[in-house]
Amino acid sequence: MQFLRKHWFFVMLAAYALLSLFWLTRFPFVHSDESWLSGLTRQIMTQGSFQVTEPFFDLYPRNPHAIKLLFHSLQMPWLLTLGYNIFAVRLMSLFFGVLTLVTFRKLLIRIGLSGTTSSLTALLLGTSAQFVYASHTARQEIVVLFFMLAALERLLAGRLITGAVLSAAGLWLHPNGFIAAAILFFILLVIQRKDTLIFAGIHIISLLALVGTSLALDPHFFTNYLSYGDTLEVTADAAGRLENFRDFYLKLFHRISATYYNADVRAWLTALPAAALIAALTPRQRASAIGLTALVVLNAALFIIGRFNPTSILFAFPWLIMILAGGLEALKQASERGKWAGKLTALNNSKPFGCSWHHSFLILLIALAAYGTSLEALETSRDDYEGYLSQIRSVIPADSKVLGNLNTEYAFPPGALLDFRNLEFLTENGLSLEDYLNANDIHYIILTDELAYIARNPKWNILYGDVSKWYPELEAILAVRGSKLLRFRDDTYSIRIARYIHTPEWYTTVYELR
Repeated sequence: MQFLRKHWFFVMLAAYALLSLFWLTRFPFVHSDESWLSGLTRQIMTQGSFQVTEPFFDLYPRNPHAIKLLFHSLQMPWLLTLGYNIFAVRLMSLFFGVLTLVTFRKLLIRIGLSGTTSSLTALLLGTSAQFVYASHTARQEIVVLFFMLAALERLLAGRLITGAVLSAAGLWLHPNGFIAAAILFFILLVIQRKDTLIFAGIHIISLLALVGTSLALDPHFFTNYLSYGDTLEVTADAAGRLENFRDFYLKLFHRISATYYNADVRAWLTALPAAALIAALTPRQRASAIGLTALVVLNAALFIIGRFNPTSILFAFPWLIMILAGGLEALKQASERGKWAGKLTALNNSKPFGCSWHHSFLILLIALAAYGTSLEALETSRDDYEGYLSQIRSVIPADSKVLGNLNTEYAFPPGALLDFRNLEFLTENGLSLEDYLNANDIHYIILTDELAYIARNPKWNILYGDVSKWYPELEAILAVRGSKLLRFRDDTYSIRIARYIHTPEWYTTVYELR
């Protein structure tokens, strides 16, 4: 019992990790970004070079660069140990999720919150649906978050070089690493300005190395990367950015998305004004100064860059929760001294869960967050990604060339799958669809009902390009040369449009070309 009382946070964290394993491949649904990233990692490992691009894109323009090399390098041991599957890459995310909670607790203690408050606040972050979503998804956000919080904890501990190096390493994970570095720079500017020069210098060295490596991988790195940025609307004018910024929050609030799972963050977004007010009322408290600075810089960076990916909202959560926890502790301290002591005696003496009122309030928030997250996770309980892949594998020989959706990539060996996104570029490469199929020796096509729907509703061409340019030819080819091997219903992976997932009658059909 004494061990449990002393180490209850880590016992809870172990239980949290164990429970997460049961839902790791079911919540959220598997997104094609995950196979996109791990597919490139596998290709790098297979070819023994960082200069390769994704094997499932041959016409779709792709160019090597160094901005994600650290992430791919981190994925490699997991794939070598556990094999190439969705569980392996998501387990890495869960690992970094658990490390992030340990680091966040340590950071909160570092800024002056009590051990119990820090532990409960870390658990509150861990039970939020957005955090669970990020720690169950094989993307970079949870890894960037860990590097950012670990860097800040080291900076505040007086370990300037270690903290700066951790932050600078984040530049090699994802472009969001630049946002994380900006957040940390301005936090330092607010609380310990003397360290900013060394911090900036280490980041400049990392950036120069990043650019140099990218140019070594691709001499046209600047041109190609800016061209890719154009497709993501990062070159929009100020008015366009402002509209996109507003839409970013509106879509998050109303859970509107194209293909990404959007966690229910309405309560957290509603708490943002409260957090700003708490920070304004407690400006001398470190939690308020750090949290408010981080939130302001995060939103300014999103606006300046102009890239409003819904997964980026994760980076607001630790700061928002930090401010709320700091405000509760400040109120608790105020209730114990001076003129507030008498007025808040009843509140100060109340122990609803057998502990002080502010800890009880945090426990209540954890319970509410866990309940809301569990409701979201239960919606995916019948999703079976491995079952979906197993049905496809049952009719397609392992050594075959396949045309299909990238979300099936885990079913095949390297280079076997070509994605539908390539077909947008047939014309500019002087090819017909028939030419493309013959040139790549494609004998199997995995066709989802989603493509027919998009052909009738061109507003969804954002997913694959202009489907109408090649879908009629595909239908004609299948009518003449196609043999239907398998047709089965799956309302999660036969449709990538998020609003239609879990709605009935979406089918996947596997054809063999004669």
